[in-house]
Amino acid sequence: MTLGCTTVFANDRDKVKRPKNSGILTVKADQAYTVRINGEEVGMSGVNEPAEFYLRPDDREYTVEIVGKDGKVLYVDDGVLIKKNRKYCICLRTVSTPEKLCPYDYYVQGPDRVKEGAIVTLRAEDRMTGNTLPLTFRWEISEGTILEGQGTDSIKVDTTGMGGKTINAIIDINDGMYKQCQQGKPFVTDVEPPEFVRPYARICDEFPEPKPDELKARLDNCSLSVLNLPDSQLYIIIYPAANKRGSDQANFNRAYNQSYNYLVKNRKMDPSRITIVKGPTSATTRYKIWIFPVGAETPVP
Repeated sequence: MTLGCTTVFANDRDKVKRPKNSGILTVKADQAYTVRINGEEVGMSGVNEPAEFYLRPDDREYTVEIVGKDGKVLYVDDGVLIKKNRKYCICLRTVSTPEKLCPYDYYVQGPDRVKEGAIVTLRAEDRMTGNTLPLTFRWEISEGTILEGQGTDSIKVDTTGMGGKTINAIIDINDGMYKQCQQGKPFVTDVEPPEFVRPYARICDEFPEPKPDELKARLDNCSLSVLNLPDSQLYIIIYPAANKRGSDQANFNRAYNQSYNYLVKNRKMDPSRITIVKGPTSATTRYKIWIFPVGAETPVP
């Protein structure tokens, strides 16, 4: 509570003490505080008796600040007008308002460990019963995305892409009367990275040596499957025959050229995504076509 007043000097003792043509600023508080006038420290406030500061009357107004021990400005009056033969009084009384303690006792409940990609449910549980006031819950999480529930006692968190990370969750509770109550230590949920699953090659087609048009149709079907899987290759094993058309090597070379030229020239496939190998000699020339993802074990002829 502050009080500003202006009074006419009433006795000769004041007239003797004060400099000629000055006015007096008096400052009293319930304890000694620093007094600043126009930004300059001029002394301390009085406690039992007001401290007096003699100021020259001026057309402009003085700015008076009362500063606490921690440097915080407790009071500002930027309209102090000093007049000749008059006092301007400032009285300051500080009132301490104890901070209300949080009346709620909640903790966060949820799983200690989850797999990456799981939707985690975290819930605020009340250790005390009987509360009937509507509460607002503000959640903070260190990782992940809150999908729903912000403002309520339960949230759902998406852990996609969080393998190897940890969710730290805390809650602030407010009923509109108390300051927000941060509840205890953060709750921790560890997110396990997904297990590595080694890719595997799969057979797309297997057939004996076909006519040229049939070979093209079968190659078309498997090449489309590879193009739809960016990290895969077409892996063709040719089991050549040794017959009247030539040796097993000659038959392999012929089958190799037919397949490779069609895929590269006609289908415009990237040659780096085509692998053609020779398998053991067979009674008749046969083809086995694999879809071969990167990282998979190489098919064995």
